[in-house]
Amino acid sequence: MDCIDDSYYKDFDITDYTEAIFRFCLKRLNSRVEAEDLSQEILLHILDGMRKSDVKNPEAYVWQIAHNRYARKIDRKNKQNRHEFYSGDVVLYSISDDIFVEDKIILNEEYKSVFNALHSLSASYRDILVDFYVGEMYLREIAVKYNLTVETVKWRLHVAKERIEERVNNMNTEKIYKKLNWNTNSCNGSLDTNEYVGTQIYRAIAAACYEKPIDIEEISLKTGIPTLYLEDALEHMIYGDAIEKISSKYATNFIILFAEDNKKMQKSVIETSKGLPQKVWNVFEKALPEIKENLTYGKDFPAEKLGYLFIPIFLRDIIETVINADKDLRTGEYPKRKDGGNGWILVSENGVNSDNEYPLGSGCNGYFSEKNGHRYHMYYYHFAGTFSNQLNQIFHRHNFLADYFDENGVYIKSDDELAAELLKNNIMRKDGSIYRENIPVVTQNGANNIDQIFKRYENEIIPHLKDYIRNIYNEYKRFVPERLHDQIRGNFVTYCHGIISITLHELAKSKLLRDYKSDEVFTDNVWFVVG
Repeated sequence: MDCIDDSYYKDFDITDYTEAIFRFCLKRLNSRVEAEDLSQEILLHILDGMRKSDVKNPEAYVWQIAHNRYARKIDRKNKQNRHEFYSGDVVLYSISDDIFVEDKIILNEEYKSVFNALHSLSASYRDILVDFYVGEMYLREIAVKYNLTVETVKWRLHVAKERIEERVNNMNTEKIYKKLNWNTNSCNGSLDTNEYVGTQIYRAIAAACYEKPIDIEEISLKTGIPTLYLEDALEHMIYGDAIEKISSKYATNFIILFAEDNKKMQKSVIETSKGLPQKVWNVFEKALPEIKENLTYGKDFPAEKLGYLFIPIFLRDIIETVINADKDLRTGEYPKRKDGGNGWILVSENGVNSDNEYPLGSGCNGYFSEKNGHRYHMYYYHFAGTFSNQLNQIFHRHNFLADYFDENGVYIKSDDELAAELLKNNIMRKDGSIYRENIPVVTQNGANNIDQIFKRYENEIIPHLKDYIRNIYNEYKRFVPERLHDQIRGNFVTYCHGIISITLHELAKSKLLRDYKSDEVFTDNVWFVVG
């Protein structure tokens, strides 16, 4: 396994002693198998010792090691005969401080590569190697411990040493593992994505076995993470359906939207969307008078403000209509997961931005509460970079925001601290000496009517949106591994909603929607539904 530096030993050649050491062992043990084991052990310790220090008399050193290792073997044998069984259950590691027992043996800088290579082995090889060389167990003891034949144990020892030698020569001893900047706080369904891909070790595993299934040793070599740490992590990810075990190999069981793929896809879908924003605006302008008739508050809000609310509502409904009409695209039931959840894990890599790209994220958060027989629904249609976690927390904290204002939108609470918070976050505005609501209000019946108004105009947009959505689906198929193609339908819906960000961005550039500041707490995309 180790190479001898000639500067240490000059003309010394360990092979000159191989046959003599074997005869030394055979004469004393009267067993060829035991003699082979002991001679192999002696040779390993000779090489190990001569690497560590400048041996002045190699001949004397060789036979000193031979006699010492033979004496240790006889001592262990005597203990066994007295029923004092040697324990081969060596503790490999301590979770509390992440220090392996082997560190005590491999302390010098020169052994770091051997240490890293050892812990890239799977347990079936690593444990046998450690039991033999660190635990000093007999081959027969190891065979009994793992319910294997002696020949299998010898073969695994041989393979393990070969792999270590190969990896010592080829492994980059610097840390291979690097931080992955992923957005994982999302899913289509009901599950905790971060539970299975939220930590760096889970992400490193998922990235390593994404393109094709690989075994645990290959994962270790790709990530730089010892197999010992990978074993429990893999079991947890399998339980969460984030990893699928295929025979002895592991494969990532969710789609990763890498930044470079995202960049290419954005360029393609933006090209497909040209002309669509203006068509959407034309429909919105025609429908706006009827929409305003159904508002109980906010009829006087201008189109450049209301467009940020009603265009997302309109487009989300059409996207759903188009997808459900295409059997290749429709989502269907959310898949059930082993941990009791359902749906698809959504993961995207952050980064890779350029001036001609739009942030295509878009979503809708709903907040529901009930008071005095009234049900309050608050909908927050965020897009691109407008989502505010601060607003999100306010909406969660104040369940009855719509109840803080009268039918004319005038603030009726006497809480000055609350008023300051609502004013600061654009939930209400100052109108002369009066504080008024800055968010439109509608009854549930009014919201249903607005949906029906938009239904009448869907056919003006559907043909153009079909091409856009089909293009996204085809783009996903281009970069997603074939084994994950069935999951595209659970992922690409989120990307389809990117047309909302594209449309609003283009309409703002055309001055049809008001331009908002990047540091503004944006609330034009919120409304209250009461009823």
